[in-house]
Amino acid sequence: HLVGPERTGDMELIELDDRFVLRFDPCGSGGRTLRGDPIEGTGPRMQPPYDWTVTEEKHSWNHYTPGVCLYCTHCIILMEEMPMDRFGYPVRVIDPPLYDADRTAVGEAPKCQWQMFKDPTQVPAEYYERVGRTKPTSFGSKAHGARELPVITSGLPGAG
Repeated sequence: HLVGPERTGDMELIELDDRFVLRFDPCGSGGRTLRGDPIEGTGPRMQPPYDWTVTEEKHSWNHYTPGVCLYCTHCIILMEEMPMDRFGYPVRVIDPPLYDADRTAVGEAPKCQWQMFKDPTQVPAEYYERVGRTKPTSFGSKAHGARELPVITSGLPGAG
């Protein structure tokens, strides 16, 4: 993931009673997009000459919060929304950095944070609500009507 200012994997790992927290300063993709890349000597991609954009409207896939890098939204979709719909819980709770032109202009930007709950059924309801969902009372793919995954019989090591 090439995290950290020098892309050497530097990150914070915090263990709490109920979860693990990873903080990337910056993450190797969206966070670097918001800050620019000091190794390459380039500025934030939201500024000239790139003029990329961040989310401007409220959606579940940006936690109803404008300012999320468009690339970062895939983490919310893949790690929160899709697992909630299939299993009833997120596999990671994502807190992406928000773009703030004033802070970024002076070299500051928030960290990206991932939370992984030791018991995913204990993820607080607030994390469901921020993606427009309600915390369920039952968990697992069968409880959520997900189709069985196909049996892979070829194409993978050990699969035939």
